[in-house]
Amino acid sequence: MVYNLVNLLCFLWDLHQSIISQLYINYWKLELSKLNKVIKKGLIQETWSPLLIRMQ
Repeated sequence: MVYNLVNLLCFLWDLHQSIISQLYINYWKLELSKLNKVIKKGLIQETWSPLLIRMQ
């Protein structure tokens, strides 16, 4: 009985940990992709703005 309870608790803890780590991973993937877009936008503006200004 106690052994089963311990097993159940361990199982629930593992489940809880894996769900949390999955959420955490997904959250950071989302944040990184947002950051990537911002960086790309910034780089594009930095590289093209001076050229466009010179061309005018």
